[in-house]
Amino acid sequence: IKLKKVKRRKNMISMIKKDVAILSNKARFIKMVIEDELIIRKKKRNVIVNELYDLKFDTQSAIDKIRIKSKSEEEAEIELINQNLHNEEEKKEEEEEEIKNKEKGQVKAKVPWKEYDYLLSMNFWNITYEKVEELLKQKEIKEKELEELKKTTIETLWINDLDNFIEELDKYEAQEEEDNRRSEERRVGKECR
Repeated sequence: IKLKKVKRRKNMISMIKKDVAILSNKARFIKMVIEDELIIRKKKRNVIVNELYDLKFDTQSAIDKIRIKSKSEEEAEIELINQNLHNEEEKKEEEEEEIKNKEKGQVKAKVPWKEYDYLLSMNFWNITYEKVEELLKQKEIKEKELEELKKTTIETLWINDLDNFIEELDKYEAQEEEDNRRSEERRVGKECR
């Protein structure tokens, strides 16, 4: 059971980290659009996706991979980053090809469009300062929730779950009792008639 609680806690932390990443990216995106730092009007989708990529907005794939990593996973990730650094020559070739495509009027997306759907599919009415403020408040709440969860021991998490279960069970039993009482009143009322 303890192993399941450890995994559950890690999953909860990961989910909150994902929420924080999405809220942060959305707030930054909206703010950049409002302040004309990012122009999305009258542009092809590939151009917008490439701009988001170049501006280092998180892709959906990157957000989906957010989770707590073990030491060995962190070391493997560092090794992968080092390998990517050695691929600079390949990147230069890709950039040269991209320049050629631009000259032809074609632009190839650096990542699939769906990677930024969480940003580009937002309702137009969400592109407001009020929405930025709302997202930043939500992000702050999630960050506090994350800090509290990190401080919470597995045992405390278990106790909280039990307390919540007992509270819900009490509500259910009270409702069941009320339903039985009403049924009995109706049955007695019918017998008296």
